[in-house]
Amino acid sequence: MGPVIEQNDTAERPPIWSDAGELSAMMELAARTYPTVLSARASERAANAGLKGARWQRFPSVSVEALGTATGSSKTDYSLTVEGPLWTGGRISGTIKLSRAQVSAAKSGVEEAQLDVSLRVVAAYFDFQRLLQRETILEEGLAEHQKLVGSMERRVAVELSPLSDLELARSRAAQVAQELAVTGGQRRIALNRLRELTGDPALRVSSVLRYDPVKHHPVAESMLEDVLAFDPKRRRLQAEILVADADVQIRKSAILPQLNAQYQKPMFGSDRLGIVLRAQTDGGLSRFSAVSVAQERRAAAEIAIQSNERELRETVDADLLENAVARERASSSTLSAKSAQAVTDSFMRQFVAGRRTWFDVMNAVRESMTARLGEVDARVSAMASATRLMLRSGRWTAIAVEREAQ
Repeated sequence: MGPVIEQNDTAERPPIWSDAGELSAMMELAARTYPTVLSARASERAANAGLKGARWQRFPSVSVEALGTATGSSKTDYSLTVEGPLWTGGRISGTIKLSRAQVSAAKSGVEEAQLDVSLRVVAAYFDFQRLLQRETILEEGLAEHQKLVGSMERRVAVELSPLSDLELARSRAAQVAQELAVTGGQRRIALNRLRELTGDPALRVSSVLRYDPVKHHPVAESMLEDVLAFDPKRRRLQAEILVADADVQIRKSAILPQLNAQYQKPMFGSDRLGIVLRAQTDGGLSRFSAVSVAQERRAAAEIAIQSNERELRETVDADLLENAVARERASSSTLSAKSAQAVTDSFMRQFVAGRRTWFDVMNAVRESMTARLGEVDARVSAMASATRLMLRSGRWTAIAVEREAQ
């Protein structure tokens, strides 16, 4: 499903269900409308226009010259010249190759911009998901703390507990309320980021993704190879090497003379048809220096690919490590949360029996809530890192997270 549109942002909580189609719709919308993508598409159109212009260089050029004299005569001399290339030393073919490579680089640039904005959407989306689920836990924790405050108020009223126990309960409840307010503000900031990325000021997230220990831990085998093959930035840099190669060819051809066929029709005299040999220099031996410049640019493009490959390896290794650690954290946090809840229930019974202090009870409640928050962080970390890996490797599909009704 696509993003849900509302008139304004309300405090209404989204239904608990999972749909990767919502995230896909947001990424698609951002990849279609975000300014950097639009700019990249404009560059692609310009590159295509440049390729058409380069192909026209194979055709003859036509020039008309007219001369009006200032000697009192009303006559005007004119001449028509048609000149077509016969041999250019590779300048025209090099220009076409350069334009084709620029088109390829521009297409990869569009894909690079789309991937970049999609990754930003993923970051904001899973940040929202994490904060949303933390907010739910904090709301439940605040309700539990308020129940404890009410219970302690009754015990203090009948002088079964000291006032300090009530102050402790109120202090812990205030801390949870403060944390809840901060989390709610961060969630709204994440939502605003999503709205800016998609260009939809009324966008609302309507799903809560659920962690699957099988689906959210992709196989690491061949992951790096897939990322290197899919990465649009790498393909753009490879196209820029082709651009540099073509530029070297063009610079070398500029050193050589050019052979053209020429037809000239003057106003007076007979028509002329012949072959023109044209050779020229620009500022001494500057054209030889231009070849060296183009060759160094090609070397720089090759180094840029090596740098990009190292960055990709670092990024993929970090995501794979985060995903693996998240698996362990999620598993241990689930056990910890269950154990902490059992300890809390036990401490409450022991407190009533006089075998535990109120401080022990409050610590147990806090530890139970902290364990649940850690479980949420680990699960969302696993989902986010898995999604980034799927995107970078080109494996992403709208069914990467199955729909699970709760």
